[in-house]
Amino acid sequence: MPERNPTLPAPSRPGGETPAVREPLQARSKESFARVQDAALSLLRERGDDSFTLAEVSERSGVSTGSIYGRVRGKDALLRLVHERELDRIDALTLAALGVAAGQHPGLTESVRDLVAALARVLQTEAGVLRPFMLRAVHDPEVARVGRQYSDRATAAFCEGLLRHRAEIRRDDPEAAVLWCHTVVYGVIARRLGLGSTAEGADGPEVDVMVERLASMVSSFLLTPDRT
Repeated sequence: MPERNPTLPAPSRPGGETPAVREPLQARSKESFARVQDAALSLLRERGDDSFTLAEVSERSGVSTGSIYGRVRGKDALLRLVHERELDRIDALTLAALGVAAGQHPGLTESVRDLVAALARVLQTEAGVLRPFMLRAVHDPEVARVGRQYSDRATAAFCEGLLRHRAEIRRDDPEAAVLWCHTVVYGVIARRLGLGSTAEGADGPEVDVMVERLASMVSSFLLTPDRT
């Protein structure tokens, strides 16, 4: 059940709707609200899920629970805010990494390897943030919706990187082929890193080994004509 504080009414929007988040305007308030978000994120990383309370966020951030409830409707609203903040950051890293990887080599095979490695590197670095939010997305439609939007952007960037070498791709439908490649690459790496599951459930070869195997498989697939 989401945490609530019925003794602290929040200002209402026109029509009586209570805003989920009230963004601070003053510099000092912004700094304390950032500490609240950072505390929630650190607890997510440590626990691997959202099994903590706003009281724990308060203790870690040094911001009173009353002040937290003055800014957010409850824990769900805070987590959704942190989720979008972190996805903004990860999105920028992902698009930059894939953009560099796509433009480094004139040939398909080398670009495949760099794109797979870039995606794996970001996912591995950010797994501690992504894992708990992906678990939460199972029962939080808003986290799932926002996550899909960012995921679609990363997918498009990966596919566009491969399609820069369209002339070398020998599949009948290059767009469908590169999308399938991303689906496989992401699925294998995510499983290895425990994204969408528990970290303890991850198994398989080291990520560097996996990158080489996936890159070889993708290159072979794209360079092989469809059977008629």
